[in-house]
Amino acid sequence: MRIEKETSYLVPEGEFPGTITSARLIQDEKNGKTRESIRHTIDLDPIPDEPMYDFKARMDYWETQVSDFVRDAKKLLGCQANELISRDGEIDPDKLSLFEGKRVKFHVVHERRPGHKNAFRKIVNIRPEQEAA
Repeated sequence: MRIEKETSYLVPEGEFPGTITSARLIQDEKNGKTRESIRHTIDLDPIPDEPMYDFKARMDYWETQVSDFVRDAKKLLGCQANELISRDGEIDPDKLSLFEGKRVKFHVVHERRPGHKNAFRKIVNIRPEQEAA
C-alpha cells in the first residue's frame, strides 16, 4: 500500500536542508497599492517525523528588504550575485534562475499573529548547505 503525500507549506519550526526550486519576481496588492517581492520556493528534504507531507517553504524579500536579499544572494551565489543587478541598479528577473537548484540550509521560526489561524513561518539564516556545519 502506497502513502500519497500531501504538499504542505506549514513547515514545523527547526533547522532544515532543501533545494531552491523557484526564484521569481512577484507582484501583489496591499491597501490598493502594487508591491513587488522576490520569492524563493524551497523544497525541503523529507522530514523523518512527518512522513505524510512533502514540505515547501516560501521566502519573500519585499522592497524594504533589498539589503537582506543582496546579502543572501552573495552567500548563495558568490560572485554570480553580481549578474543579478543591471547597470542601472535594477534586479534582472531573468537572472533569478541562478538560484534554482541551489542546496540550502535554513531555520524556520513560527510567529503567532492575531487573527491568523496558522503561525507565520519565517525563514532565517539561509545559507549554502555545505556551510551548515
